[in-house]
Parts: sequence; structure tokens; C-alpha cells
Amino acid sequence: MVKLDPFLPDLIQAGLKGIEVWHRNHTPLMVDHYYHLAKKYNLIPTGGSDYHGAGHDICNILGGAVAPYKSVQLLKTAAGKN
Repeated sequence: MVKLDPFLPDLIQAGLKGIEVWHRNHTPLMVDHYYHLAKKYNLIPTGGSDYHGAGHDICNILGGAVAPYKSVQLLKTAAGKN
């Protein structure tokens, strides 16, 4: 969980715009950690179920994790689609 934290400033400088907060395998502690990192570094908090279709791994549960609609709006704005 914390292994990538020291690299975030460099990743942001390289163009990172968001960080996955909500994922089916994230514990509540991980969600809280990543959400606070998103706020700290002004990153878009993202997430989802990682659904890739039938026949994939255990993470492959459609709707297994849901990000708030606000994240979708922020992604659209960042992409110039709003």
C-alpha cells in the first residue's frame, strides 16, 4: 500500500492525474489511505470493479466496486469533455 507513496510526486510531475481509490480488493483502510493521497496531491480519486468480461480472475465482478459520480465528472473535465 505505501510502497508507491514516495514516487507520487515524480509521477505527478510526469503527468499523473488520478489514483485508484475504490477497488474490490481494497480494504477500508486502503480506501481511506488512497483517498487521502488523492486529496493531498489534488489527484482525481478513481476506481471500479476491473471488469474485463466473463472468464477472468476473481476481481472480475461487474459492480464489485463503484466510484462516486463526482469522479466521473472530474475525469471528464480533465479530458476536456465537460
